[in-house]
Amino acid sequence: MPDSKPIPAGLHHLPTHGGRAVPIATARHADGQPVFGLLDDQRLRACLADRLCGICGTSLTSQPTIVVLARPIDVRYGVVAEPGAHPSCAGYTRTACPMIAGQLATYRANPDTRPRCQHPDCWCQHDVDHPGSQHRAGHGADRWLEIRLDIAHYRTRSTAPRTEDIGVMVSAQLLAMARRVRSISPPHVTNDHDPAMPTLRATLRAAIGLEMFTATLTTPTEQRDAARTVEQLTGDQGDLLLCGGPGTSGRFVALARAAARAAYQPGGVMVLGMHLCRQPHDNCPNTNRPQTSQPGPNRRPAQDA
Repeated sequence: MPDSKPIPAGLHHLPTHGGRAVPIATARHADGQPVFGLLDDQRLRACLADRLCGICGTSLTSQPTIVVLARPIDVRYGVVAEPGAHPSCAGYTRTACPMIAGQLATYRANPDTRPRCQHPDCWCQHDVDHPGSQHRAGHGADRWLEIRLDIAHYRTRSTAPRTEDIGVMVSAQLLAMARRVRSISPPHVTNDHDPAMPTLRATLRAAIGLEMFTATLTTPTEQRDAARTVEQLTGDQGDLLLCGGPGTSGRFVALARAAARAAYQPGGVMVLGMHLCRQPHDNCPNTNRPQTSQPGPNRRPAQDA
């Protein structure tokens, strides 16, 4: 049982379970026990249609900004199942929800093993699955983005032929209008299992290779600066590379250029799980490390300024 977090005064009207406030949109058994991680379809649709906070259940229009918690894959798809929330409510969820807080390493291996209640008429006696649960079963925990929006930009869809199309409309273009987009996952939670990651890595590796071929040699100071740029672009902004949308091409090019230069520093650099180096060093994980380029007409020897 995770440690309980202090419940804000604005959530005291909600029922609690295991020391945690139960969000208004959370599914419940017929006996009232909550099922964290599942959304109640009717409650979800009501929150979306009436612009209610998915945590406390009160109107989102009472505040100028809202927060949408989303995974990169949600942004690419354009729909986030969870309703938006007041900033204070989202802040509580960030620490109280084990999945978002990074306390769980993987999703439930078999969603069908989710506990059932004893009530014969409860939905759990007939259906314990929900869209996406089988797809995520056993996979590593997702990274999460906090998207802060003006209430005027908040768009929802409460009815659709397919259940997975119901939710908050979070297109990649919306990122350009957001007040803030940042990763809120702890460092040990990665995007390695994201289906877009192999394509991103392959494309980035090719781009970095081209930059290495054309770039001039760099000084140690420039190498360290490039390494810091890589860290920044693969930190909070690394999630945005997976999302796509406005600014992605600029971030991608900047990352490729910085990685090509940082690879010249002693020990190389790690970029999205790839080790890149251009100088011999001990314990190099690359068995086929490319040979160090020699200075040529368009290259200058590395020397510190």
